[in-house]
Amino acid sequence: ALRDLAPSIERRQVELAVDLEEAAPPVRAGSALGQVFDCLIGNALEAVSKGGRIDVSTRRRRGRAEVEVKIADNGPGIMRENLGQLFRPYFTTKRGGLGLGLGLSRRIVARSGGTLSLESQVGRGTTAIVRLPAAEADA
Repeated sequence: ALRDLAPSIERRQVELAVDLEEAAPPVRAGSALGQVFDCLIGNALEAVSKGGRIDVSTRRRRGRAEVEVKIADNGPGIMRENLGQLFRPYFTTKRGGLGLGLGLSRRIVARSGGTLSLESQVGRGTTAIVRLPAAEADA
């Protein structure tokens, strides 16, 4: 997803910080997971202004057989009253948005046995958190 969006990130002059934990195990996930990360990173890119920042990180969750992926931006954030509705079909805060990406992404992650949630503060930015079972949990 980062490779696919690299031209847009560069064109928008957005700082990208990537911190991938080398010890994080592989995850159980279908091929549609790439769509999820395209959506989440694309949303972060749309949220930040020129010169903004996006942080992408992965971590093995201590004491659990799962991996956490965080995609954080320093955009305007999401108002609390809208935050709970963002996964509803056709709800959007973006001009010209369809309101389908986050709901579909949540379903894809759930089919892989994981969760997708959002945390946001107005004026500080938004963080998408994807938690997926480690492949070793199947063993």
